[in-house]
Amino acid sequence: MESDSAARIRDAIARGQYREAWQLWNAYAARLENQLRAGACGAEGAAPAMAEARDLYEWSRVALLSARAHLRERCHALEVATLYGPRRAAPAATIQARL
Repeated sequence: MESDSAARIRDAIARGQYREAWQLWNAYAARLENQLRAGACGAEGAAPAMAEARDLYEWSRVALLSARAHLRERCHALEVATLYGPRRAAPAATIQARL
């Protein structure tokens, strides 16, 4: 089962809140380090904790690479749009009647 900390990191990344995710990642890593150094995970507890961290890292890496690719595509689309200048609306059709 995934820890609450890992779920919060995934949620922050999914929402595009990268600064929040970064802060949560730092707290998660520090907490994991402290648990491992103190032996709080125990002999059997270290493997699941490390597996969760590895899975979270891989998911985060893929999600962030995808987000970066989407942002690059948006930037490229904006650069191309500037080459053609602002779009002008087509002139409205007018009907002239003479009596």
